[in-house]
Amino acid sequence: MAFIRVENYLRKFLSIIPSQDLGAKALAQIQKKIPNIKPKIKVRGRVMYISGLLPAAKNEIFLRKKEILDDLQNTLGEKAPLEINFQK
Repeated sequence: MAFIRVENYLRKFLSIIPSQDLGAKALAQIQKKIPNIKPKIKVRGRVMYISGLLPAAKNEIFLRKKEILDDLQNTLGEKAPLEINFQK
């Protein structure tokens, strides 16, 4: 019976696993646009989840959403989030 090398099979999935924590870089980009906010950010897939903000800060991020996403695209490249969602 021939054994299949598992490492060759698992190598295919390295492209979908984030190699770095994108939340810290995303937070830095948001704080450049809107200083003095400290949200909790998680990036899963191509969506950035933001929590821990006051309604005024959420509104400001929503108004500058396109600018923030464009900056993230320039900074992070192909792994940049394409959408921003707010959580409670």
